[in-house]
Amino acid sequence: MDKHPTFDFIEQTLKAAPQIAPIFGLAPLGDHEWDSIWAPALDMVGRGGKRWRSLLFADVLCTLRGMDAASLVGEAYGAGGARGAGDTITNALSAIEYMHAGSLIVDDIEDASPLRRGTPASHKLFGLDMALNTGCFMYLYAIEAAAQAGAAYGAQAEADARALASMMLGRLHAGQGLDILWHRDSKAMPSIAAYEEMVSGKTSALIMLSVGLAYILAGEHLNQTDTPERYMSLLKASRHIGIAFQIYDDLLNLLGGVKGKVHGDDLLEGKKSFPLVCAYQRGTHLSYDAETLRTASEADLNIAVARICRELEASGAFAEAIAIGHEHYQTGLLALCELLPHNLAHKSWWDSFLDWGKLTEARLAWAPAPNEEPQL
Repeated sequence: MDKHPTFDFIEQTLKAAPQIAPIFGLAPLGDHEWDSIWAPALDMVGRGGKRWRSLLFADVLCTLRGMDAASLVGEAYGAGGARGAGDTITNALSAIEYMHAGSLIVDDIEDASPLRRGTPASHKLFGLDMALNTGCFMYLYAIEAAAQAGAAYGAQAEADARALASMMLGRLHAGQGLDILWHRDSKAMPSIAAYEEMVSGKTSALIMLSVGLAYILAGEHLNQTDTPERYMSLLKASRHIGIAFQIYDDLLNLLGGVKGKVHGDDLLEGKKSFPLVCAYQRGTHLSYDAETLRTASEADLNIAVARICRELEASGAFAEAIAIGHEHYQTGLLALCELLPHNLAHKSWWDSFLDWGKLTEARLAWAPAPNEEPQL
């Protein structure tokens, strides 16, 4: 798909290393102490990514302010912008991306993952102690960055932004806690509703932060009759988009489409991937045991994962997971458009962001052969 019009601007903005010492009232030290502490943060943010949470922030902000992407970039770089708009937007993007990157560092430690995006995980590069400390530090920095973004628009906006960032960080960890709880227990299998509640914390929280910050920073541009109900409705729409994204990611992992990941490594880790949840809720018996997969040779592992994928396709679990994920995405995107004063900026890009048709094509590759009797 085509590059989003604000992608390069976001990447360029994130290249500016934040000065963390002044934010927390710390005295300057030598040439390297604070830089060394912050190195895992810069490394993780610098590894790139889709930046889609920040893209959504930019599009919602543009829509609420009635401006296009070029105007947003011009304002951020000081072309007629007021109130230090460049710092405001930089702080908002930092809040989103550093909270996300910090969660990746902590997640890799929790999962004992050796790699992240094809390179050694932070705890492998910088040591577990420094990676864990910096990952937590990034959370606190993200909250302060959100507050500073809001401060440009007054004390109430500052308080609202800080409260939003704190709440979403809590939701993120609550959802992650459920994920850990379930994948540590090989016999645990959540219901579809419980899975969606877990994901509404683990994944949706950062999308809710993105959309919520855009709303707070657009405050003076909103109609005077705007209500808190619209703000809450925007967050609910963001929740749906987050659930859809996690379902899509779970499906890609099993359908073999996640770049830099081993096919089906969610199964190996014992994670309760959404297609598994759908299968078990349908009463389907799968030949799946995480402990057995962990001790299997590479060849046996590939055979076992392929067998499970064929069983998921035969049971209808893949099709159901795709349908539910697509419904969440359409519900969230439609609600966003209806709640905003104009159609979401670059809506056609968002319509094609998650390619559900590609997933449908991929799942058909796992259809059992005519003479094969899948184990159900």
